[in-house]
Amino acid sequence: DDEIEDAQYSLSQFRGNQIERDLSIMKGDIPNESAGIENSVTVETNFNYENGSPGSSLNLSSHTPAEFAGKIVAAFDTKRTKDENFETGLVKFKLSMKQGLKFFIESEFVELDARDMSRFLHEHKEKLDMTQIGEVLGKEPDSCFDKNSKDADAEKGGTGFFFRVLSHYVAAIDFTGIKFDDGIRLFLSGFRLPGEAQKIDRIMEKFAERYTHQNEEVFASADTAFILAFSIIMLQTDLHSPSIKPEKRMTAEGFVRNNRGISIDGGDLPNEFLEGIYKRIQINPFTLKEDDEARAAQAGVTKELMDTSFFFDTQSFFGSSVEER
Repeated sequence: DDEIEDAQYSLSQFRGNQIERDLSIMKGDIPNESAGIENSVTVETNFNYENGSPGSSLNLSSHTPAEFAGKIVAAFDTKRTKDENFETGLVKFKLSMKQGLKFFIESEFVELDARDMSRFLHEHKEKLDMTQIGEVLGKEPDSCFDKNSKDADAEKGGTGFFFRVLSHYVAAIDFTGIKFDDGIRLFLSGFRLPGEAQKIDRIMEKFAERYTHQNEEVFASADTAFILAFSIIMLQTDLHSPSIKPEKRMTAEGFVRNNRGISIDGGDLPNEFLEGIYKRIQINPFTLKEDDEARAAQAGVTKELMDTSFFFDTQSFFGSSVEER
């Protein structure tokens, strides 16, 4: 990994420094007494070899090569333990959102702090269970982290903590200059929307506020953006749910009609604007990376099963006629 490679590079740099000094002594360029390890340089690194934390420097003057190699081993063991703890946290989080977050906090991957929690969710969205991330973001506005932190500040786990996490999470995304439906696509790439309408409302309302603030020329009101965002989520389901028959799916005309009068003062959004959204959702549905990977894996299993016919003669194995089979 990067930290271990950095340590190995530092060791090779240290050894190279020693070789250069030995050659200089042989040539008489520097006196022999100045060639000791005590004159070694300080190498800037990205890893603290004492406690495994990032962002420090390592002074090589106090370590022999053997001691320094021991530091590398210790750093590797520390990182391996952290990696194992993180994997444990992923499992706990998938099984229980609250217990998983508690474990990550106790293991010092994240602080009980709304801003840091939002950072953690963004940073590890590819590994964390996306359904549970959606549950974190959709929690009730008056929810605290747990009963022990109820009286704390909202930013530190008290009442309103999860709503503050949602606010920081949305504020960390830049929607400037992005098409509205592409903004929703970007927003939903990091989590799965909860199934409850109230939770979807809270999440999409925050998105609408952020998008409108950064794209004032698109919507005159965040309420318009919110209504349209919810309508687009419904369109996504209508166009791509396998349980809806093709002849029952919403048409472009129906989508435009459903969104009449949602602009400020009861005005209409431009037809071409709404039709463009419809076409893009129809061609390119919202998907999560983990869903795409699951579908690809399933397709791979299906192909593997189909390809087994190349490994034996199906006729001799099953028989060539109904009677033989």
